[in-house]
Amino acid sequence: MTTLVDIRKAKAIGKSIADLRQTKNVSLRSLAMITGLTIQQIVHLESGNCFAFNQSHELFLKLANQCLEILDSGKKNINSQRAESETIKLDSAQTIPAYLRRVS
Repeated sequence: MTTLVDIRKAKAIGKSIADLRQTKNVSLRSLAMITGLTIQQIVHLESGNCFAFNQSHELFLKLANQCLEILDSGKKNINSQRAESETIKLDSAQTIPAYLRRVS
């Protein structure tokens, strides 16, 4: 059972995850992609909502620790990892709307 002390600790841990993510300029989406969690789970972690994880404080701590390790690690820039994975190559004919294309 989750105690009041556990809830306060979860709120503090969540705040530290959110602060670290924001100082490193990492979006929720990119953190979710790297950790394998959903954006909703990241939001629950950052808000300290341990009840969103089947009321398991241990699971909350495990996932929070995973996020903190990824954010705190000396890995290659997280934003560049996201940019590499999201890059879509389009030619110029695809980027110009049909109504603006010149008909020859």
